Amino acid sequence: STVSREFFYIRNSFSKERRLFLYQSAEIDLNRDWRKELAGETLSFSNLFFSARYRFNRWLTTGITLDNRKNYWTYEVRTISEELFDNSFRRGLRGTVSLRLPGHYFIYGNAGIRKLETNSESTYSYTGGLRKANFLVNRLSIGLNYAGFSNQFTDGYTATFRIGKSFRHGERIDLSIG
Repeated sequence: STVSREFFYIRNSFSKERRLFLYQSAEIDLNRDWRKELAGETLSFSNLFFSARYRFNRWLTTGITLDNRKNYWTYEVRTISEELFDNSFRRGLRGTVSLRLPGHYFIYGNAGIRKLETNSESTYSYTGGLRKANFLVNRLSIGLNYAGFSNQFTDGYTATFRIGKSFRHGERIDLSIG
């Protein structure tokens, strides 16, 4: 049997006083045999992710995420020519903000940029929404969401409406239209 992928996964998280939340993860590939021949090295980073969130008070939270990832060789894609296999790093940065308002309203938004290491063009994405909790009855929520993206080839967006009900033991059912 042939091993498809071997890697180390490192994860750390930290929180302080329900205000500051930090998270980091990384994947380091161990390349042996056929993978070493294709990757050209024994150890290689394939993913690095960092997230920080800060809650200023009961109603305002902001956050930032950074990621740096690339495709990695697996048994399934090993026959793709090296010229066609894209193992360039994809770097991303995203900022978020959320507001809790009186009356169980919640407004959120985020925007991000992602860039391929070998390309001068970037992809931009954004999301925004409004949610109302305890709509008409306890644990029933409704929400509107708008998301979009733009890059050198195309752009697009989607708008959705969602209604959902939470139950006592953590179960939830949602219906989304968009």
